[in-house]
Amino acid sequence: MKQITWTGHPFVDAGLSAIAAVVGVKRLEDLKVEHLEKAAKELERILLSDQALGIGVEKSFAKGALSQLFPNSELVNPSNWKGETPEVKAENVRQKFREALKGDLERAKIVLVQTGDATCSVCGRQVPESATTFVRKDKMPLLAGIVNFYPAFAYGVRVCGLCAFAVRFLPMSVMRTGVSNRLWFLHTQALDIAVEISKRYCWTKFNEAIAANEALEFYSQWQTAGEQEQCFMSFVNFLKDWAINCERLTFTHCPRLLTFSPIVFQQRTKDPLSNHFPFPTNCSFSWQDCN
Repeated sequence: MKQITWTGHPFVDAGLSAIAAVVGVKRLEDLKVEHLEKAAKELERILLSDQALGIGVEKSFAKGALSQLFPNSELVNPSNWKGETPEVKAENVRQKFREALKGDLERAKIVLVQTGDATCSVCGRQVPESATTFVRKDKMPLLAGIVNFYPAFAYGVRVCGLCAFAVRFLPMSVMRTGVSNRLWFLHTQALDIAVEISKRYCWTKFNEAIAANEALEFYSQWQTAGEQEQCFMSFVNFLKDWAINCERLTFTHCPRLLTFSPIVFQQRTKDPLSNHFPFPTNCSFSWQDCN
């Protein structure tokens, strides 16, 4: 079986980090088919919960905050919300999402065991055509949503099943920041840090909301100073909060430069503002998890 590795694509890498976080692996290379299956079940449990769909709570996470990432997705498209009661409508939406996620999972499995002539536009893998799918903005943030607005009148951007499956988990690495309620996440290939972010501020927070029967929402307990430099301020506040919640946070020398890419989604244009904030040369984080 082929190994799963970083792609360099922020959305896909953030999704892979979230998968690693929920299944408890220390390296992406350790991810196996059974881990992907377990992660899919956990994603279903969170995103298809009443608290995500707005059943019995004050607002719908799926139609609200989540739609900023995936507009007109299976959880948002009005044609999927059909039925006489909210419960029937929600069940129809759940069925649509399960079918779509299962399709991505099955294609991801093929990617891990077969090669072919089709090329993924994200990771560059050579995979069978049956293991690819076309994505637009309902399944990949920042893409166009209109059919044939792609090279050669393509239906969308062709990606492999593994990349499409990984992007499904992007919400499990995303947080909210700023007075304009923008969404942001850290793109880093330091898996231990990415996993800690996903576990502490996404998976755990969503599980707590479900247990308390509260509407899901992206973590947003930050304070930023106006519209300027929100990305940097949120990044600094994140590190402060992280240090408080860990028993030990120290700098240790190592022969690499650890670079974070905080990526913020503009609320109106949804164009990303990506800035790199490298730590001093030959420094990286190490910590002891207080859990």
